[in-house]
Amino acid sequence: MTLRVKTSLDPAILDLPATELLTVLDGPTLFDLTQPGQAPMFVSVLLHGNEISGWDAVCSILKEQQHNGQGTSMLLLVGNVLAASQGVRALDGQTDFNRIWEEENGKKFRWAEEVIERVSSRKPWFALDIHNNTCPNPHHAVITDMNPSTLSAARKFSKTAIFAMQPLSILSRRCSQFCTAITLEVGVPSDPTSVDRARDFLKFLLDLGAVPATHSDDLEIYTNKIRVVIENAQELDESQVPSFTPSLSDWNFKTLDKGTEIAQLKSGGGRLLAQDERLNDVTPSYLEYKNDSVCLSSDVIMSMYTDNPRIALQDCVCYFLEPWM
Repeated sequence: MTLRVKTSLDPAILDLPATELLTVLDGPTLFDLTQPGQAPMFVSVLLHGNEISGWDAVCSILKEQQHNGQGTSMLLLVGNVLAASQGVRALDGQTDFNRIWEEENGKKFRWAEEVIERVSSRKPWFALDIHNNTCPNPHHAVITDMNPSTLSAARKFSKTAIFAMQPLSILSRRCSQFCTAITLEVGVPSDPTSVDRARDFLKFLLDLGAVPATHSDDLEIYTNKIRVVIENAQELDESQVPSFTPSLSDWNFKTLDKGTEIAQLKSGGGRLLAQDERLNDVTPSYLEYKNDSVCLSSDVIMSMYTDNPRIALQDCVCYFLEPWM
């Protein structure tokens, strides 16, 4: 896959929904809109093709600026337009665009390295990666370090943040090596407030032109040490994904009690595994099997649960959180 770099942005693109971007962009595209003498902000959207709120938020802001004759110093990465054209997170067999920013198993993704080389050379003052969730979650920030500027930015967006212990190869973690960087999780794409929250925060940062100085003492921070995946997911199809408890999507960021049934296995289907940040199998500490029933073996706080079988196979079922410190 090849990265496209453009130094201008055709205003007509801003009128296109994410599903139609493939008609004008052949693949991942970095718009280098930096202005002389102004450090840029780096914004990334559509790393997952069905997570469209970031694109809609960026379009709204840039169209407003163009209408007012304004400009902004920005680097804008528009990610998986192939998947976006089909309204899915990633195409079958396609690498997850937010799992390619560090070398894994000796493999590097050249276009991702080109993004980092170009962006870091522009010395951005902030990096913002905007995502949606499959099921409702409280809007929150994802952080990868505990620097005061990171905590301040996270608190400005939300009172809730996840200190990501995994995955290691996400974009905001890589960007944190050269600037303040956070990920926004703004809920489901169908909720209009998802775009509103992303737009308001992005506009605030662009207008301010600096990392906000916000007291973060009351920021509620969790860690995502435990990731629940489907065993041998790459060998299964959607019909073999366990049947999850219907009301489970109501429990993101809430405590589920020990003994709660979360799924029923299907004949010949995949089992659920709990893995820590080092990919160690810690399933017995969190899950127990009673015939085909999968129950919790301890109280857990769940986040980012998906009831979408395709996404459960491509990525994970959910995370189990722990309060930080």
